Amino acid sequence: MAARRTTRTLAIAPPELLDERAVPSTVGPHLGPLPHATPVQQPPIVGAHWTANLHRPTLTRPSSTHPASTPRGSTPPAPVAPPVASTPAASTPAYTPNGTAMDRAGQTLNIVYRDYLNYLNGGAQGEFASSQAGIVKINGTSVGVDVRADTPANVGLVTARLQALGMQVTATSPTTGVIEGSLPIAQLPTVAGDADVASLAPVERAVPLGGRFS
Repeated sequence: MAARRTTRTLAIAPPELLDERAVPSTVGPHLGPLPHATPVQQPPIVGAHWTANLHRPTLTRPSSTHPASTPRGSTPPAPVAPPVASTPAASTPAYTPNGTAMDRAGQTLNIVYRDYLNYLNGGAQGEFASSQAGIVKINGTSVGVDVRADTPANVGLVTARLQALGMQVTATSPTTGVIEGSLPIAQLPTVAGDADVASLAPVERAVPLGGRFS
């Protein structure tokens, strides 16, 4: 017996009769359209993760301005003080003019006289030594000086006074008014205060080529 063949005719409606809302969203095993359903809005897919259009504030942790805390049980480091610039000690002048007659004697003779007073205050033990011994002529407790009279006419008068004070006069100059010799150090203030004396200066020691003092 021959098998019966069944033919099924599919009727398709014209496009103008179709409702666009009834267009099937998917094709199944059936031939007719699926009932209309409102599609659900889904978020887009990025890779394998769902993302949502949410506006979330971005939190940023503020950086701390406080110094790091010292661990418990430990001693905090001592603060370091800034370096202090050292101030050099001011040098004390050997002699400061004080408005007395000894100002006329100059610095060197004033130092010799100060050393002499220290020598006496110390009991005058041993031989007198001055810090200026390498500069001026000192013989025992006498010092070489050049005394200038206020006028050349007074050279004789001043010379006599100096000899009375114990000065050993070695030279005089009536032209310049200078009297040179070795004067006891103790008499320096007296000579400096003489009204007929214009000035006095130490006689410096000469150093010959051999390097020995004269």
